[in-house]
Amino acid sequence: MFCIKIADTVIGIDNKYGAVKRICKDYLTDEPPVFTVSSDDADLAYELDLADTLGAESDRSPEYLELVSVYRKICEKIHEYGVYMLHASVIEKDGRGFAFSAPSGTGKSTHILLWRRVFGDKVNMINGDKPLIKVVDGVPYAYGTPWCGKEGWQRNAKAPLHALCFLYRAKENKIEKMPPSDAFMRMIGQVYMPNGAEGAERVVDLVQKTAEAVNFYTLGCNMERTAAELACKEMEK
Repeated sequence: MFCIKIADTVIGIDNKYGAVKRICKDYLTDEPPVFTVSSDDADLAYELDLADTLGAESDRSPEYLELVSVYRKICEKIHEYGVYMLHASVIEKDGRGFAFSAPSGTGKSTHILLWRRVFGDKVNMINGDKPLIKVVDGVPYAYGTPWCGKEGWQRNAKAPLHALCFLYRAKENKIEKMPPSDAFMRMIGQVYMPNGAEGAERVVDLVQKTAEAVNFYTLGCNMERTAAELACKEMEK
């Protein structure tokens, strides 16, 4: 067993395969855990059945299935500490977090690369796919995690979440601000919702607090650098 610290929460992981500890190397800690997770053969079989049902193009090895299962177990518990998982990419610029959410294949990763190309070292990656969000005194913070998508974009860091943008493809770049009520409904579809009424209720409350504290936008974008320039100009307001 080993321990990691993510979203200021220390978690023990009782692993069977080495892949879990390898990807968690930037988050290892000697601090005692507040809870521990592990995955048995039944959990791995569940992940395999789910991947087959969804037709997901992913690794089917036990090592990979344990990676997925362990993070699911974490997300099933960590809401008790004011934390939830968001499907999005998060970057940090000038000390503030900017999140981007979009269906697979929309060009989310390409848009992130445009920001890095346009703004250079001013932009740092927090997490490329599955960051954790922790609401502290009404302020949502985005945290890096080892679970970060195929690009491997992650950093053991946090940033106050300033804005979240829902991307879609368009020939011409266009950005619009969303009202909090619309943002809440869109966000609910992009978070990990735990099993059980109590956990789901707690995550809904955290998402509501996030929707009230963060600016939300929709962005129709192409693959040109002007998309990043427009998005940054509006989202930094």
